[in-house]
Amino acid sequence: MNNRQFKLGEQEQQTLQQREAATTSVRELKRLQAVRLCGSGQAMGAVVKAVGSSRTIQRWVQEYQERGIAGLKPGWRRENAKKLSDAQRAEMVQRLQGYQPDQLLSREVRLSQGEFWTVSDL
Repeated sequence: MNNRQFKLGEQEQQTLQQREAATTSVRELKRLQAVRLCGSGQAMGAVVKAVGSSRTIQRWVQEYQERGIAGLKPGWRRENAKKLSDAQRAEMVQRLQGYQPDQLLSREVRLSQGEFWTVSDL
């Protein structure tokens, strides 16, 4: 991707900078910075050196072009990332809220491993 094909206006750059200042996510900050630097005419080599691989940066630019700032938020966007069904999730929440570890775990287990839930407990 030639970075000259992607240009941001002054207002878009300011909007990205404002979001950079507001985010608490390091991953989102990195994406915002990469898109802003590419869109402001920085050489791809300089952007890569600052934030990561050119393929990744190209994908972030494409996400920004398609979805705006929302496209740069990290996180799963597809349902196949879920390992549990909605029913399984609801059951887990019920178990977590319904019991304390000391109600289900033996004293020896609690003392040796601490009072924490494990996958097998649920």
